Amino acid sequence: MNEGELDTGKAVRCLAEAAGSVFAEMAFMDAERADRMSDDGKSVEGMPAPLPADGDELSGDDVVRVALDVLKPLSCRLELDCSARLAAAISDILYGVADAELPDGENTPPAIADRKSDDSLLEMLNVLAGGFLSAYFGPGTPFKLELPFFVFGEPDVIGQTIARVDLNVEGLPAALTLSSIRYRY
Repeated sequence: MNEGELDTGKAVRCLAEAAGSVFAEMAFMDAERADRMSDDGKSVEGMPAPLPADGDELSGDDVVRVALDVLKPLSCRLELDCSARLAAAISDILYGVADAELPDGENTPPAIADRKSDDSLLEMLNVLAGGFLSAYFGPGTPFKLELPFFVFGEPDVIGQTIARVDLNVEGLPAALTLSSIRYRY
C-alpha cells in the first residue's frame, strides 16, 4: 500500500472516531485526541493543549503494544500502544475487577498476570480495526484481518507510517498507528 492510496486526513479522523467509540463502549473510558495537529498533519492554533498524561510516556518497558495486520481491502498494520497503567485499567474494567469487592484487609487489585489484560487489549484492537475499516471504506465493505498479536521489545518498523493518532484516555497515554505493509506469498 502506498501512502497516496489513502487520504491521510480521513484515516486520522476515522482512527480517532473508532478509538473514541471503542474506548467508550467497551471500556467505559473517554478517549480524546492528545495531539495539536489537524487531520492533515498541520499544527492547529488555539487548540487546547492535551491533558497531562499522569507522567506516563509511551516508551520503554512500561509500554504494552498490540498489532493487527489487515489483508483486505488493503494491506496495512494497525498498532495500539498504551501505558501498562492504561492496560491494567482496561483489563480491570472489562473483567470486573474495578467493581469487585476486595477481601477485608486488601486494598489492591489482583496482579496484572491475573487480569487477563492480554485478551482485553487484543480484543479492543480487533474491534478498533473493524470500526476504522467500516468508517473509512463504508459499512458492508468486506475485510480480512489477521489475528491480533503482541509486539515485544522495540516496535518493528516494517512499513511507512500512514496515520498516527495520539490519545489521552482519562489522563493516560495511548497511540494508534496505521502503517503500510506488503506481504510476500
